[in-house]
Parts: sequence; C-alpha cells; structure tokens
Amino acid sequence: MNCGIVIAPVYPDSPLECELYSQSYQMAKQFGERIKFETPGTLYPLLSEREVQWALNFEQESIELAKESGEKPAAYMDREAALIAEPALGPDVLGALVCPGDGHINPKKYVRALAEEV
Repeated sequence: MNCGIVIAPVYPDSPLECELYSQSYQMAKQFGERIKFETPGTLYPLLSEREVQWALNFEQESIELAKESGEKPAAYMDREAALIAEPALGPDVLGALVCPGDGHINPKKYVRALAEEV
C-alpha cells in the first residue's frame, strides 16, 4: 500500500510552509476515515549537538504555533527518554524530537476524496 505523510501545522520552518501544512492537515482531518488518516506521530532521532539545539528552539516555536492551531506541539526528548520511547535507537543518538500530530494517509484515497469535492 502506498502511504503519504501529513505534517501537523505546528512547525515553524516558514510562514508559507506552515500555512500549507495547516491547510493539508485540515483537509486530511476533514476526510478522516475516507482516506485512512491516522496520526501516530513521528520520532526524529537527533545525532549532533547542533540538531539538539535546533530541536529545543523548534519545540518552543512549535508550542506557540500549537496554541493557535489547537494541535499538539513538538516535544524534545533527551537520550534517556528517547530510548524508553524507542529502545532500538543507536548509540550515537543524543535525543529525539517527537511530533505527535504527524500523520499518514492513503494517497490514492486522498486524491479520490479531493476529486469528489470538486
């Protein structure tokens, strides 16, 4: 089965990107079961101090955006917490960024649902 990724609208990469995430996320929520929309979240391993610092900043910005969107913000996990969440992480992992709102869709069903809306 083909799967697509839907990113929750709490990621501050750029205003345009955040708006696109927001619109696609809302459409995926609207279509729901029709497109097999699920939000298991994503855990992104962090492999350098630079990535850890970025994740900490990202977490703070995500919290602010989550207040506006009503979605769960991204959260930083230190190495110990990351290993509890995912014991298979390698020895080079310093921590992780958890994005609980990230989801998956079935792209074929999504396109079909979009076509039905037009």
